[in-house]
Amino acid sequence: AALAHRSVIEVIDGSYAAAAASARQSLREAAASQLLGDAYLVRAEAAAAWVAYERLDVDAAWDHLAAVERVSAHELDPVVRTIAHATRGRLLTLHGEHEHAWTWLSSGPLRRGDLPPTLGRLLTVARAEVAVGRRDPTAVEREADTFERMGQP
Repeated sequence: AALAHRSVIEVIDGSYAAAAASARQSLREAAASQLLGDAYLVRAEAAAAWVAYERLDVDAAWDHLAAVERVSAHELDPVVRTIAHATRGRLLTLHGEHEHAWTWLSSGPLRRGDLPPTLGRLLTVARAEVAVGRRDPTAVEREADTFERMGQP
C-alpha cells in the first residue's frame, strides 16, 4: 500500500520516473502476494496510467486506466478519481476525440475549484492539452491564466 500511495504523490510532484518505478514495484509485489484485489492497488494503476501517457505509451495508459475504471467511482478517493479523469481526457485527445475530451474534462464530477491546488494543476494540464488539440486559442489562454493564478510557471 505504501508504494501505491507513494506513486500517486510522485505523479502529483511531477516525479514521473519515480512514480513509474513505485507503481511498477507496487503492482509486482501485489501480484507476487496475490493481493490483486487490494483497495490501494488502484492508486498504483492510476499513477501508472498517467506516467504511461506522459511517455506516450498509449496502450499501457489505456490498460492501467481500465484497471482503475473497473473500481466503482464512489470507492475511489478524490486523488485517484482526478488522475483517472484527467488521464481519460488526455487519451481521448490523442485519439482525435477533442470535443469529447473537452466535454469530459469540463463536465465531470470533479470541478477544478473544488480540488486542492495540486490536483487542480493536473486537471488544468489535461484541459490545456485538449484545448491545444481543439485548436482553441481562447481556451488555451484561459488555461494559461488558470496556471498563473495557481502560481504555476
